[in-house]
Amino acid sequence: MDLSFLIPSKMRRQVLAYFVANPEAQVGIRELARELKAAPQAVYRELLNMEGWGFLFSSKRGNQRAFRLNRRFFLLPPIQELFRRID
Repeated sequence: MDLSFLIPSKMRRQVLAYFVANPEAQVGIRELARELKAAPQAVYRELLNMEGWGFLFSSKRGNQRAFRLNRRFFLLPPIQELFRRID
């Protein structure tokens, strides 16, 4: 089953799926863009959105920014369950 009816943004689905599948990951923008085979600017825009919701945290890693999952995000359990059921 495809989640496009529920989450229309392909980039949002990809980033959510990445962090649900890799909850311990701490990744930079370019690293994630390579992993998702997507434009860094599109990935960055979505990461900023998700950081704004509280789904992700960011920190400086050298001169770059790294993002990681906020394991206390209040909607994390239902999001994880949704992706598990779809997978």
